[in-house]
Amino acid sequence: MDKEQATEFVIRELGKHRSRNEILVALCERAGFDWQAAERFVQEIESQQGSEIAKRQSPLIIILGAG
Repeated sequence: MDKEQATEFVIRELGKHRSRNEILVALCERAGFDWQAAERFVQEIESQQGSEIAKRQSPLIIILGAG
C-alpha cells in the first residue's frame, strides 16, 4: 500500500465511522507503519481532509437524525 492508497483508506474508513484503533492496526499490518507513524499519519489526514471525511459521514448522520 503506497501513501496515496493509505490516504484513501484512512478517508474511507473514517467516513464509515471505523474505530481509530482499527484503522491504526490496519495501517500497521497493510502499509508497514509503526504505531506512532500510523497515528501521525491519521492525524495528518484528519487535519488535511476533514471536509472530505465529513462529507462521507453526512449520510449516516442524516439517517440517524431522522430516526
